[in-house]
Amino acid sequence: MRSIRSSLVGVWLLLTATTGVLVASEAGAAGRPGAGEPIAEAAQAQSLRYRQQLVRRLAGSHTRDELIVAVMLGMPRNGETGTVDGYQEASARLARSRPDDALAAYVLAVGCQEASACAVPSHGAVARLEPANAVHWLVNPAGTTLDAAALAQAAQAQYADSHLDTLIDMIRTVLDGEPAPEAVVGADPVAVARRLRRDAAERVLVPRLGSVLTLCRDAAGALREDCMRVGRHLFADRSGSVLTRMIGSVLLRRLVPGTEEAVRALAFRRNYTWLAEKVSVRSADVLDRVQDEMAEVGEWEALQRSAERMGWSRTPPIGWQPADPNVLLLPEERPVPPTVQ
Repeated sequence: MRSIRSSLVGVWLLLTATTGVLVASEAGAAGRPGAGEPIAEAAQAQSLRYRQQLVRRLAGSHTRDELIVAVMLGMPRNGETGTVDGYQEASARLARSRPDDALAAYVLAVGCQEASACAVPSHGAVARLEPANAVHWLVNPAGTTLDAAALAQAAQAQYADSHLDTLIDMIRTVLDGEPAPEAVVGADPVAVARRLRRDAAERVLVPRLGSVLTLCRDAAGALREDCMRVGRHLFADRSGSVLTRMIGSVLLRRLVPGTEEAVRALAFRRNYTWLAEKVSVRSADVLDRVQDEMAEVGEWEALQRSAERMGWSRTPPIGWQPADPNVLLLPEERPVPPTVQ
């Protein structure tokens, strides 16, 4: 059975790359709930066309939410090459029609973290429009290095919000009722459309914050103080994003070891590992409910609620250890494997 985390947003690989604290990897399409069934096969075959028909239609919209969804669905992800037709138009229209909208600028700025998706540079705009949000200072474009000045601004911010709850709700709302590109014999068209909507929601934007860990790895003096403040902001991410909170937990474990903050950060890592091992998708409806709850109460709470519905506790029992205890350790804490002669 497929892990809910890897089914939802596909950030397991991103977490591994940016934090070094996860070892799970993305399963292939065959691992998706219902894979091999007519509905799943029909949705997989029509996935790109579904996105194409949406981006082309929404690119001409005058509604902010529809343009944001067009941008999210049109940009390449995880090694994909090329954008969907209409992506450039949607990006330009969004920037032109909403120049003072912080969420619009954020979406465009995160898009620029993928070099091939940078249609409208908006890194400076998003920080200017909502400087109180630490995340807005940290989404540096692809090919650039996060600098200490930007980190200092993030440290002085009031909170962190990666907007995951808002954006996934936006995708699901805009796509509600969108038909599948074509009917397939033996597959309920309504069920196929629901599956396409659910899969499309997995393309919700997730900021790449690995550069924060790089800058803060051996921080000292004023930079170290700024890194600690940023870690606290990220660990309390308002949207409940697991990725953002995990970045924050790594910073706290490195910078304030032995403190109550570090203990809480490790507990979060342990709880997440427990849920990742125990919570599995048993039906397609599970993902629909989890996505809805992500919009309502945030990703972390949604994951915990799903665990409870499946009969598991939110936290592991006393004495529990994962199959590989090293996954709870920071990379620098793990034993060096012996050299193979």
